[in-house]
Amino acid sequence: MLPLLLFLTIPSLLFAFDCGSDPIQNSLSEMVIKIDCPARLDAFNNCCTAHDRCYAAKAGRENCDEIFCDCTTQAGNVNLQCQAHGRNFCGMVRNFGSLAYATGRK
Repeated sequence: MLPLLLFLTIPSLLFAFDCGSDPIQNSLSEMVIKIDCPARLDAFNNCCTAHDRCYAAKAGRENCDEIFCDCTTQAGNVNLQCQAHGRNFCGMVRNFGSLAYATGRK
């Protein structure tokens, strides 16, 4: 189990991809984008970074989530798999972002 966790977390630390509220989510997010949308990795990462900043600024959860969803839609607008990942990223923040917004955590 430890080798798997290391495999999932070390790439995130080396490449500064930051989409997820913990190292496992971050690594899984990075992995699916690298597999299905490698040319869009930076675009998805930029969406996540902007979303984290929006939450930290307390700019309104719905507002931050709407901007994020628009961003991930654009990031994924290259093929059906990337579009699905954009929708999934959006759904995750809309369904599970309330605690992160309330506590100021990503």
